[in-house]
Amino acid sequence: MQCAAAAVVLSTWRRKGMDGAPDLELVTPPSLPSSAPAPRRQTTPEEKMSVLFGGGHSDAVAHQKNVGVEGSRRRARASHIDALALGGSTAAEGVEPRLLPLVHGLCFQIANEHTARMMCDETWAAAVAAVARRAARAHADGAAARVCVLALGSSLPALVAAREGAAVLWVERVERFAECARRLVARNGLGGKVQVHRSKTWGALTLEGQRFDTVITEELSDDLLEDGVLPLARHAATHLLPPLTDASTRRPRFVPARATVYCALLSLRVHQIAHFDLRQFNAFRSNDSVFVDVEHLAATDKYGRQRFQLLSAPHEVFLFDFERPDEIPTSGRTAHLHVAATARGIFNAVVYWYELALDGGGAHSFAPRLDSSARPFWRRARGQCVRFVGYERRLEVGERVHLVATHGEAELKISAPADAAAAAAASLVRWPQVNSLAYHWPMIADEGRNSCFDGALSAAVRRGGAGLHVLDIGSGSGLLAMMAARAGAARVTSLEMVPALAAAARHIVRQNGFSAQVTIIEDKSTDMDEAKLDGKADLLVCEIVDDQLLGEGVLTTVKDARRRLLKPGAQIIPSGAVVYALAIEFRPQPREGLHLDDTALFLYDQALCPRAHSGCKLQHFDPSTYKVLAPPLALFNFDWENAPVESLRWADAGFLTTSDHLGNTSSDGGLETHGAIHSAFNIGYMLFRPSALPLIEAWYSSVMQNPLSRWDQGEFNSIARAGWDPLNTKGLSDPRLFWSYKQRVVGGVLPISLFCGGHSYFISQYPQRMGLRPYSIHTTYQYGGAPGKRHRLREAGVWVDAPAYYKPPGVLQYLPDLPAALVRPPGGMDTAGHIRLVDHQLKQLASAFALARLLGRVLLLPALVCGYDKYWGPLSDDGMIPGAPAFAAPIHHCPLDHMLEPAALDLEHTARESSFLQHPSLPEGFNASRAATSLNVGTNVEEARLEAARLQRFGEKVLLIRNLPQVNVLASPLLPPPLRAKVMQQLGNAGGSWCCRPRKDPPSMPQHHGFRLLDPEAVSKYEQPSYVEEKGARAMQVIRKSDFLTGPL
Repeated sequence: MQCAAAAVVLSTWRRKGMDGAPDLELVTPPSLPSSAPAPRRQTTPEEKMSVLFGGGHSDAVAHQKNVGVEGSRRRARASHIDALALGGSTAAEGVEPRLLPLVHGLCFQIANEHTARMMCDETWAAAVAAVARRAARAHADGAAARVCVLALGSSLPALVAAREGAAVLWVERVERFAECARRLVARNGLGGKVQVHRSKTWGALTLEGQRFDTVITEELSDDLLEDGVLPLARHAATHLLPPLTDASTRRPRFVPARATVYCALLSLRVHQIAHFDLRQFNAFRSNDSVFVDVEHLAATDKYGRQRFQLLSAPHEVFLFDFERPDEIPTSGRTAHLHVAATARGIFNAVVYWYELALDGGGAHSFAPRLDSSARPFWRRARGQCVRFVGYERRLEVGERVHLVATHGEAELKISAPADAAAAAAASLVRWPQVNSLAYHWPMIADEGRNSCFDGALSAAVRRGGAGLHVLDIGSGSGLLAMMAARAGAARVTSLEMVPALAAAARHIVRQNGFSAQVTIIEDKSTDMDEAKLDGKADLLVCEIVDDQLLGEGVLTTVKDARRRLLKPGAQIIPSGAVVYALAIEFRPQPREGLHLDDTALFLYDQALCPRAHSGCKLQHFDPSTYKVLAPPLALFNFDWENAPVESLRWADAGFLTTSDHLGNTSSDGGLETHGAIHSAFNIGYMLFRPSALPLIEAWYSSVMQNPLSRWDQGEFNSIARAGWDPLNTKGLSDPRLFWSYKQRVVGGVLPISLFCGGHSYFISQYPQRMGLRPYSIHTTYQYGGAPGKRHRLREAGVWVDAPAYYKPPGVLQYLPDLPAALVRPPGGMDTAGHIRLVDHQLKQLASAFALARLLGRVLLLPALVCGYDKYWGPLSDDGMIPGAPAFAAPIHHCPLDHMLEPAALDLEHTARESSFLQHPSLPEGFNASRAATSLNVGTNVEEARLEAARLQRFGEKVLLIRNLPQVNVLASPLLPPPLRAKVMQQLGNAGGSWCCRPRKDPPSMPQHHGFRLLDPEAVSKYEQPSYVEEKGARAMQVIRKSDFLTGPL
């Protein structure tokens, strides 16, 4: 038998079910261990409450292992209802105050999975409202119809029937839901027409002497029977509805009146994922506890990797006549169906759904829609169910499958016994039945996610070079481990703590040909050591995250791996994460002209829950039902690759501070040694613990005695060292810690290679030389004020400007001329050599600035080089600030403020830092828009004008002038007089000072020097050009110039 709705389902599924030809190959399933979970230690009620409500500790990783072994479980809603109805759901019922948050969470979960779905489903809401209107029709004698509504449901039947004139009794088992019903009645002004009644069990609802014209319930589960609609129908027929007799003028109704269950043969399997064969992972499809909704897949499986195919026409399984429940045996029924395949494919599941005859005037089908109207299950009142049969069978058109359907009072099952003949013909392969977690399927089918990991792994492997060892924590299907191997990793060690998953991943890796590179180990990473791992790893990939990010223990796992299993500076994928919050306004939308705001009571319940995972998801709401109030707000930024938690791990340290010390004394990521603690503590970055309060109070008191004259950093240094004993390390967790402030407070100095001062990052360049990414950069030891600080941070790529900064009209670039003899003079660097090196670069900068102004472009500053450091006292014999390492000179990427005044150059409008073209905020395609040419200024004004016009026609974003260092633009006729005057004025004001000569250099050399982009007298000496007519052409007369402008470049 086939209904019209079922026929539509069949034709739609034939079109939309699966792209391309079906996969007909039967593969050998993996051999998997038993899924029986290991016995858990019994916890006391006190321990459970401590974990739930704070003060206790739960091992997220161990919990996740137990969950992985047990697999997803769908506890029947009826059992939750029983617990709340009999145990109580409000304080008035005597529920312990400490249990109320847990009870609130349970109420929210039931409402979210039942009431909210019904309210979101417009077609269901319209259908039950129509039923309520028909039920409210008055008797012939004009008396109001009597309607009984069992349970909260969508709330519409009781409210609509009352509004239409019926006398309504609304019965609810759970007091919290009854409270919601009373609020809805009052909100809609129906207090005189609706009586809300509480009955802890349906069996106790007898209402002696009362009978109703119509009994309505929405106690319908996805499989029809689980929520108890059949026992309700039997109880209503006996206790709530009048007997049906021939003399009855109006037939009593139970709604829904009838339900017809349909089923069809289904193929639901993963195949190719990220170009890997993951068919063996279908072993975990055999878990019947995992809820699958086929229309949900059609609506949400964006990349079509959860391939489904309908293999038969829908077939009727059972008809339930709820108005005549006595005709349904209480012992249940069994039906045998022989279903013919209508399409070729691999059969491994049965899908079933039902269609309701609500009353005499309406029907509603939950048959899946697989076209563009498909909706996720949270926006539909009910969905479909899928049962996996425990084997894969290749079907040809016309072959029949024997199905066995059974039902009891609250359970419906459909199975397909394995066909012996098909097995003998090798067209049926039995698969192991193991537990699994439902989230695995949408996760591995998300090719957008897969592509991100694939790209990140490929880039990381390229950076790591040959011989890379990758550690993968959380193998799952083995997908990420195989990506790393495919990218070229020499060795991949993949850890999986769930035995069945580890075995499946091992099988999948072997089938895909990566077993020589990938080793799957069944173990927790926290139980591994370097020996078991056969050497520390160069790269970690670890995606053990949940919807709230931290629920699977990623923080402790990555922290432990960085400390014990990874090489220093190892790459980590993902390198971090950001948790965002979004402020929204949400109110339940009116339905049928009724206000349903009070169902938000359960959202408030959710806010009182003890666990974040009790929360709902924004995608569960129809976008039209909420309003976004503000842009997303970043709450937490986690940097796992460079997490400073390792540097802050000393629990006995009252304070940890950065330092102005210039020499790195630590290369292991630990604190600086005692060789660094005598330099000034820099209070730019500090960590305090409560044990430092005596020091903090003394510091505060000292500064506040004269806050205008006492320098906070100086006072801290003085007080921290008052009565200190740095040599005494007794009782300290690390010998690099020390007793400070009267030996009452423990202190430590953070590594300057990771918590960098301005000198250690920009001059000594410790992080760059050591291959480290610092946690912070402090712009100390700089000479350009705020503009200089900004420019340095831009160079480092850690300053973020407004979007307009990254969209200049064009960039002018040149390759500087830096003779090796100037950078490293044969006789060694001295003050004169340092000045010659800087002046040589400044001459080129002057020309480049002038040409950029002429062309309306910003100048891409080159990486500058200094022979000496800059200080306000004599430099060391190596040309560095005393105490800084000699290896830093000559200083490549020398800061601009060592030569010039950044503020005078107006850098935001005239120039960009040398690292600008690598900034991720550049518009797409900016770097690809390039041109290169040489500059020919000519010998007269006309030739110069034509050259300027030629250069201005370049529309590319980046213009490279190949020969710019060999051309003196300021001495050429390129610049019109007004522009020349402006440029020279700006360049003349941009000079910077330098100090101070090392003692080794002879006194004849300058003690200090003023660097200039332009000779300070050049502006007054420079004569404005005069123009004469010569044989019809314009020529520029010879102009006197200073040596600066005419000297050879």
